[in-house]
Amino acid sequence: MAQSPLNRTAWLFVASLNCLFLAPSNLACSDCEVHGDPVLKYNHGKTSEGYYESSGWNDEWVYFPQGRTYQFVHDLGTEKYVVTLYLAFHPRPLENKAGSSESSGNMGTIEIVTPEYFQVRNDTCAEMYIRAVAITNDYAHGGASGASNEGS
Repeated sequence: MAQSPLNRTAWLFVASLNCLFLAPSNLACSDCEVHGDPVLKYNHGKTSEGYYESSGWNDEWVYFPQGRTYQFVHDLGTEKYVVTLYLAFHPRPLENKAGSSESSGNMGTIEIVTPEYFQVRNDTCAEMYIRAVAITNDYAHGGASGASNEGS
């Protein structure tokens, strides 16, 4: 039996009300916490001639779950650097062609920048992997040149 236009309109109206009133309240109720975890110092990156990377493109990236905060120790010796954060949902995103992208929004929130480290927090409820890069052209003026903090 075919559904009458009136019944279809009533059904769409009820479905619309559900989306307007029930869905937002369900989305607001989450067990996800993104603040309050201890800050972790990450000393396993490499610094050389004004370039820092937490891991190479083809290496295993750093696990970055919800609310995690890292201090990436870079030893660039200056605050004049550019930070770029890459995120993926696989620890080796190029190996299995899962791919990666630059961080956007609050996926990687830069909280502190110093001559020794920068601090990044995952301000989302997603579990990801991160590759952090910092680049400066000021390394000849007091920044690290050729130094490595790998394995520190």
